[in-house]
Amino acid sequence: NPVCYNITSFDLLVNPVPPSFNAELIQCDEDGTIDGITSFNLNEAFDDLTGNSDTVFIEFYASVSDAENSTDVLNAIGYENSSNPEIVYAKVIDNDTGCFSISQLRLEVSTTQINDFIVPDVCDELDSEDCINTFDLNAITTTIQADNSLVFPVTYYESYNDALLEQNELTTPYTNTEPYNQTIYSRVENDNACYGIGEV
Repeated sequence: NPVCYNITSFDLLVNPVPPSFNAELIQCDEDGTIDGITSFNLNEAFDDLTGNSDTVFIEFYASVSDAENSTDVLNAIGYENSSNPEIVYAKVIDNDTGCFSISQLRLEVSTTQINDFIVPDVCDELDSEDCINTFDLNAITTTIQADNSLVFPVTYYESYNDALLEQNELTTPYTNTEPYNQTIYSRVENDNACYGIGEV
């Protein structure tokens, strides 16, 4: 019956999209082949892409269309670029609402390098005879900076892959895990841009 009706109201809630910002990651090409292709940890750009937000998460895609449709998400850790430079797309998603915005992440591979460094021999600790000792990484940093004529920060890792992807950073003092001698890896960065990776 068209004359029988009542009127009510309801609220429309419009959630804002989270802000996102274009960013850049510069990675070292230290795999022995200077071809501009290497592995990236895309999560290293999180703060730049989100403006240091703690209420969002990011998914990475090869195209805007993939990001809009949530298809073919990229593996953020260990992503290997296909060209130099390369653009991938960051989908910044609000934790609570699911609203999102999309920004560009420019990946570039740098061919700058740092010199390898040999730590002078140290004596084993008295009465231990296990060829395990502790090393002051800060002192090594000072020498690496002087040897390469730079002031950029230096971090250390037990494997090359960890240094490349910035995972499992070593702290000082560091105790070697392989008796007699061991190689660790130093990573020099300039404002989150990889300058070089070297053997220590």
